[in-house]
Amino acid sequence: MLTKLALRNARRSFRDYLIYLMTMVFITAMMFAFDSMIFSDTVREICTEAGMLGAMLGMATFFIVLIIIWLVHYMVKFMAEKRSREFGIYLLIGMNKKQIRKIFMKENTIFGLLAFVIGMVPGIFLEQVLTSVFYHIFGEEYTIHFHMELSTFLLTSGLYAGTYLLALWRVKRRMKKMNIRKF
Repeated sequence: MLTKLALRNARRSFRDYLIYLMTMVFITAMMFAFDSMIFSDTVREICTEAGMLGAMLGMATFFIVLIIIWLVHYMVKFMAEKRSREFGIYLLIGMNKKQIRKIFMKENTIFGLLAFVIGMVPGIFLEQVLTSVFYHIFGEEYTIHFHMELSTFLLTSGLYAGTYLLALWRVKRRMKKMNIRKF
């Protein structure tokens, strides 16, 4: 029943979450593009100082992860505050706080997974654009070829899931302490 309610709420709040969803799609694409350049053999071949390139791309990924943590936490907190009356009504009709948290976490997990899956497609194209720019800077010819390495996918999905779960965990802790008056 809670999953059905979470899916219904996710469909109803889709317009509210649309900006959040699009931002997360863009960030997923950026993260995948930078991560794929870290593991790209062609980029390593052209760059004589591959260690420096790896460090620069790693720093870019680190800052993207920080942005994701802040953004997800902010948006989840914003949506929780926006829907606080709805949660208060759920408490009044007999749901406990644990059930309300589960519904809210499932909704946000649905949107997070949707943003990740959608974001992988533009990420592949953005990786090609960034690689092409990189080759152009070094005056080399580049032919577009689409590929996806398992290590890139695992790094991107691990970073995304870790940051998303951290932000959801922080909001979950906050919701645990709330009572009906604070909703």
